[in-house]
Amino acid sequence: MPAQVTSEPNSAKKRGWLRRIARWSLWTLLALLVFHRPLLHFAGRRVAIWFAAKEHMVLDFHLAGNLWNHLEARDVTIRADGKGPAPVDRLKLDRLAVDYDLWKAIHSDWTHVLHRVDVGALDGVITLQQAKNDGEPDQPFAEVFRKLLSNSLLPVEQVTIGRANLEVKDIAAITGLHVEFQQRKPGQIAWDKIHVAGLPDFGKASGEFTTDETSISIAKLPLFPQLIVRRLSLNRITPTMPRGGFEFLGEAGGGTAGLRVEPSLTVNALDVSVDVDAVRLNELAQPFGIELPAPATIESFHAKLSGAPEKIEESTADAGFVFRLEEKDSIPPAVIRGAAKWGKGVFRISELSAVTPGAELNVGGELNVPLPNFNPAKLSGEIAWKLTAPDLAALRLQGVPGIHGAVSGAGKLHLENGEAHTTGEVQTAKLSQG
Repeated sequence: MPAQVTSEPNSAKKRGWLRRIARWSLWTLLALLVFHRPLLHFAGRRVAIWFAAKEHMVLDFHLAGNLWNHLEARDVTIRADGKGPAPVDRLKLDRLAVDYDLWKAIHSDWTHVLHRVDVGALDGVITLQQAKNDGEPDQPFAEVFRKLLSNSLLPVEQVTIGRANLEVKDIAAITGLHVEFQQRKPGQIAWDKIHVAGLPDFGKASGEFTTDETSISIAKLPLFPQLIVRRLSLNRITPTMPRGGFEFLGEAGGGTAGLRVEPSLTVNALDVSVDVDAVRLNELAQPFGIELPAPATIESFHAKLSGAPEKIEESTADAGFVFRLEEKDSIPPAVIRGAAKWGKGVFRISELSAVTPGAELNVGGELNVPLPNFNPAKLSGEIAWKLTAPDLAALRLQGVPGIHGAVSGAGKLHLENGEAHTTGEVQTAKLSQG
């Protein structure tokens, strides 16, 4: 009878290996718990310095804290090494502290990972780099915008920026930036000065900064006495707000101006609306050093546009406005009204009129606009005009002797293959001067 082979020695060996693995795992975990601080402070610092060197920057800092819920970097300095393009030209930061929840990060609960971010005094210069082309086509802007609004907009419970002086080289700079907020509680944003290339400096200002799970908003922020931000917000897409979007409402030149940008509900596009009422352009132009030849007011301007920014030829839009010009020197008073639509490459002027005492001009028609590659030589269409001036004496032009009588006329302007042709007639009656 053959002898039976027992498996007990093999089982004992397996149990021995399992005990050894468990023992070594326990000792490894214990070593990590005991020595994680020095390991983190040394290895974390070396890894950060290595990554900075890959981007042609020299980085130095002191790291403190622990792996589980708090990290702090002190005396941070960054400078470009001159060996290639670097995103940061120079930077100094005395302190950056972050409180977080490692357990939630392990479980990918990114919305609730960060509890507090505290930035001390920062001074730096950033250089914008040209985007790297990885061969893949760029995502449509509307798709990028929708993805942004679908995620948590500011996944941190509390943020403090003590004082920051930050410059984007040759583009813009902000001095004395201070930000302080906590989720669902009123916060503050303030600065000493903002400089944007080609614009007058924005002086010292402060406003309300508020954020929660669904939105980020800035309110009651005076940029100039003539331009005040009532509300500027970015709203997340939620079941109760399926569109989300960007919204601006401000006081401008004694009136109001509003802008809203939303992702479309049906197609990969954006819906944009602009509303302006009672804005005195002379007041609005003062901070920019612009002097208009006569007082002018946008009594109303309302426009809506729907489409993809990359495919403007497929977009649709309609707009209407009323513009008032007051009399000054040689400029007569006038009211200009307009209404137009855009769709499938066709620009339709349903109303464009200019009315001044003693005269009225009306224009309307259609233009086929070659897009996306615009070429004036390929414009085509027809514009009709009509002039009525029954009382030329009512036209008051400084320096011009009075004209009496009447003028009327009508005609059309034809555009085709880069050529323009006009037809029409003008009639006068009892013209005299003096």
